[in-house]
Amino acid sequence: MSTLPKPAVEVVTQVDKFGRILVPKSLRDDLQLLANSKVKLVLDETTSTIQIVPLRPVATTIKVHSDGWMTLGKTDATKQDLDVVKMIADDREERARKVWGDA
Repeated sequence: MSTLPKPAVEVVTQVDKFGRILVPKSLRDDLQLLANSKVKLVLDETTSTIQIVPLRPVATTIKVHSDGWMTLGKTDATKQDLDVVKMIADDREERARKVWGDA
């Protein structure tokens, strides 16, 4: 089954006196942009259009070691990807499998 492409969304906004452009909430939600999210603006000079490209936030991963220490790492993730409770539970399960086997 083929999926139809999502129709383009057009929103009119304006540039304020400081040069800022408001990205409406509906578009921020679609792009998963939170406060202080970073975006790249790409100018297409042939069509005089600007493309907004979200730069995915870097989320912290947590690794719990057998001696109780935790280490933090970084990974590309969206806000839905970061579930600390699940990460800790998965790590505990992995350590238990190593200790007790796959049984």
